[in-house]
Amino acid sequence: MDTFTPAQQLRAGLPWNWSYDNLQTALQALIGHLEPDGALGRRTPRNPRMPTVDEFVNALIDASIPAGCPQTEVLALDSTDVRTHAKRRSWLAKPDTSDPYTPDDARTDKPWASPGWPKLQPDGRYAVSADLDARIGWCTVKNQEGSSTFNGYDAHLLVDAGSPGQPFWVPYIRGAVLRPAGEYKADAGLALLDSLPHGLHARYLASDRGYSYAKASAWHLELRKRNVIGVHDLHTNQRRPHPSDTSKGVTWIDGTLFPDSLPQRLRKLPNYPIGMKAADRVELTALYDERARWAFRVNQRFDNGDVQLKGPAYTSRIRCRNAPKSMRAKSTTPLTNCEPGCQCGSTRVIPLSEAAWERQELTFGTKKWLDHYGLRSFVEGANAQLKEWRGSMRRHSTKVFGTTANAVVLAIHCAAVNVSMTEDAWYGAVTLNTRHRHDVPHMQRRRPAAAPSPSARPQRASRRPPAGKD
Repeated sequence: MDTFTPAQQLRAGLPWNWSYDNLQTALQALIGHLEPDGALGRRTPRNPRMPTVDEFVNALIDASIPAGCPQTEVLALDSTDVRTHAKRRSWLAKPDTSDPYTPDDARTDKPWASPGWPKLQPDGRYAVSADLDARIGWCTVKNQEGSSTFNGYDAHLLVDAGSPGQPFWVPYIRGAVLRPAGEYKADAGLALLDSLPHGLHARYLASDRGYSYAKASAWHLELRKRNVIGVHDLHTNQRRPHPSDTSKGVTWIDGTLFPDSLPQRLRKLPNYPIGMKAADRVELTALYDERARWAFRVNQRFDNGDVQLKGPAYTSRIRCRNAPKSMRAKSTTPLTNCEPGCQCGSTRVIPLSEAAWERQELTFGTKKWLDHYGLRSFVEGANAQLKEWRGSMRRHSTKVFGTTANAVVLAIHCAAVNVSMTEDAWYGAVTLNTRHRHDVPHMQRRRPAAAPSPSARPQRASRRPPAGKD
């Protein structure tokens, strides 16, 4: 704001004698109202009529999105690191967190400490800087020091990810919450979903293993209560085949129930690595789709969450001599060599709690699963928008301390990115006053061509042959 011209200051509502102290004083007063009871430095009880920090943050973000742009069918959820400005006074070998998730390439650091550091805080974790709310957490991308950890906060973002095959939409940052780094991601993710001003209306939620690796009672079952279908990758520990708890002759593989007649070559398929070639991806997807023909599928859902599953021969997706009806299928349909008593044509009622840790509605690895989970990349794009392309949410870009103060700054960043994306997508055809969906163009509006400069050299007219001549 120091670089604003007088006209820009007037447009932003800043007086001519504006100073940084004016903004700092107003921000601190706002934070003083929002700080929860028991927060560091709060001396008076919190006004019960004030919204929570999460509600305030997401109300501010929601106000930056035109009402005519509702949530898309798929939402993407992810967390990114927000590093505190405070200087490190000590370091730990690894984050002192109870979250069971650990990145695949995580490594321990060499601990060190200045006199009097680290400081044990009321939550049982250590602060290693003057920002006493900041904590040490894992980061996916190693920093300049080559470490897998950082000191600061986790910003959890919810982004509009569109729908498979949708030609155009704006990947708005739909909501955000901020937590000290290393806190349980499942709790933060649910708090984000519950603090949206207009509720959760998407059908699918694509998230990474930082959330889905949590206990089923803390994440998967909670998503079901919110009527949203989770789409997630599987951790190595979640890909271990295991028999059913209630039925014999069937096996859980990658969160899907298969009969024991499933061919051995389809039992253990590799995951999709980062940077995989397109041809290799198509080949692997074909194997997952082939395996999906052998999967049990939902026949009936019960109010308590239990489901009745029907075997692949029950619907003639494979042929099995123990299910005579399936033998009427085409000769190209796979034929099993089962012994009598197999489960290919059976139905089974599976309780909600069975294999809930790795189960998901879309069969893992198939094209349909890949089309939905692949949309999670849009939340990665939002991280880049905040830190590189439209925002400056990097270390030292702000110098406030505390979870609440940094959460407000995060909300302002998200709102600014949303307003910028609206302008770039439609160039004034859609604004914050656009209230109805039918007023929003279905395609991106191209920027009009710039008028030529008066000093520009005129283009030479093309020579054309006279009429009637070659």
